[in-house]
Amino acid sequence: MGNKIGSLENRKFTNHLFLKSINKKGDGADLLRNNVAYFIIFILFFIGMFFFVSSRMNNVSFWEDFYAKEIVRAVDFAEPGDIVKIDVTLASKLASKNGKSLDKAFVFDNEGGMVIVSLGTERGKSFNYFNNVSIESEGIGLSNENVKVNQLRFRVNGK
Repeated sequence: MGNKIGSLENRKFTNHLFLKSINKKGDGADLLRNNVAYFIIFILFFIGMFFFVSSRMNNVSFWEDFYAKEIVRAVDFAEPGDIVKIDVTLASKLASKNGKSLDKAFVFDNEGGMVIVSLGTERGKSFNYFNNVSIESEGIGLSNENVKVNQLRFRVNGK
């Protein structure tokens, strides 16, 4: 019988603590204040994610990175005297959509040995090439084989 009485007293004590915590004054205001703080943090996080996702919608950053790496790879494998042609149709569409002139979309910095691709309003992506050459850009023009394809043409010269 001692066990039953002890357990009954434990239940009464537990119920007393539960009721005491419910009847406290100010708990509702604290609970509301905590929830409002979490709600504001959630809204700020959601707004930040919305701006991040909307800036990545047309993947300008991805395509800048892609074209810069492809051009650097072509320069590194080229030898002096080579003329390189790269299909940049998608890049030219993205640049014109973002108000970037095609002359400034692909820049060759011969002093620094780097290629800079900028298809949006930001600075763009730049990568260094390791081949000891200078690049002479011939600009972007339509392909001789396919009229619907824009090509970036450049000549690789020795230093």
